Amino acid sequence: LLRTIIIPISRIYIPRIVNRYRNIYHSIELIVVKNSFTAINIVTETNETQNNDIPFVGTITGGDKTIADLDSLLEELESLIGLASVKEEVKNLINLLKIVEIRTKNGLKAPSVTKHFVFTGNPGTGKTTVARIIADRLDKKLFYLNATTASTSDIKEIIAQLGGIDTAGGVVLYLDEIQSFNKKQQQILLEYIETGEITLIASTTENPFFYVYNAILSRSSVFEFKALSPEDILSPLSRAVKFLEEEKNINIEIDAASLRKIALSSAGD
Repeated sequence: LLRTIIIPISRIYIPRIVNRYRNIYHSIELIVVKNSFTAINIVTETNETQNNDIPFVGTITGGDKTIADLDSLLEELESLIGLASVKEEVKNLINLLKIVEIRTKNGLKAPSVTKHFVFTGNPGTGKTTVARIIADRLDKKLFYLNATTASTSDIKEIIAQLGGIDTAGGVVLYLDEIQSFNKKQQQILLEYIETGEITLIASTTENPFFYVYNAILSRSSVFEFKALSPEDILSPLSRAVKFLEEEKNINIEIDAASLRKIALSSAGD
């Protein structure tokens, strides 16, 4: 009973509980840190006009490029249908990244943040879409591998390109179906994940706590993608009908019951 039920369940849910409370803490810290530095900057700017010997801390503004990129990432994610739990997790992570940005700029110790991701969920739940949105914001060369067809030589080919003109800042590797890679293949990536030369975004339709190498999993944020509900799908269906009417200049008559039947038959995809 311990090996077959309790341990597997604890491996799945204990990390989620820890992450949830940690993310709540960082969300509160972001508010406190922002307000604190705003107060410091106001006092410093006032004092600097009276005494030039007092060093200027530097104003924290929402126009900072990094913070603006994070906000645009969240805005694009919010435009996607469904994915409520993923959006919440990404929002918490963005709050933490903002804390790091603010603390670093003000010479304070910042918490370490993982920028590697493991996405788990059924096919058609948006894993690839979200991976591409995140990759676009990282301003690094993007490589795509499907582990069902890729081999060790494909990994080594990507590693060989590290340090080049277009990969000086590292690369993003989107590894689909990572569960198809064995432990040795996943271990090859570990060294470069630790140095930051490779930012890994992996996806799997299996339970990552059983199929992803522990050392990679411990360095990654795990997001669970759930199937879309019929209510999630009804909204884009209605927009599609309206779009066709305007685009084709036709009148489409379809009742709510028919739309719901289509939504139900899509099986969350």
